[in-house]
Amino acid sequence: MRKTLITASLCAFAAFAPAHAITVTVFTNGWDLRSTCGNPLTAGFINRGPCHNFITNVGNGLARTHRICLVRGTTDRDLVIAVQDFIRERTDRLNASAREVAAEALSRAYPCRYYR
Repeated sequence: MRKTLITASLCAFAAFAPAHAITVTVFTNGWDLRSTCGNPLTAGFINRGPCHNFITNVGNGLARTHRICLVRGTTDRDLVIAVQDFIRERTDRLNASAREVAAEALSRAYPCRYYR
């Protein structure tokens, strides 16, 4: 009897509980990146959306492997803006993978300058 009551309670709760879907944004190429991240107002750095996450992850990986050199005070927002500028200006590069496009944009914006 007790198991039946608990089961019935769980079923009733599940029937009225809102369903939460997990949305995953996949950026296949530069065009996908541009369609989602090209607009500064909807690019996700304000609400930490998929553009912000993707671009900062690429940037962090490049910085750790010394492919880009971030100056002190560089913010995640700066990285997003650098990629936004690149994908608006260089539509000839948007057939490449989204990661390649973001990496090229960040490499141009934050090159490593080694002095010998």
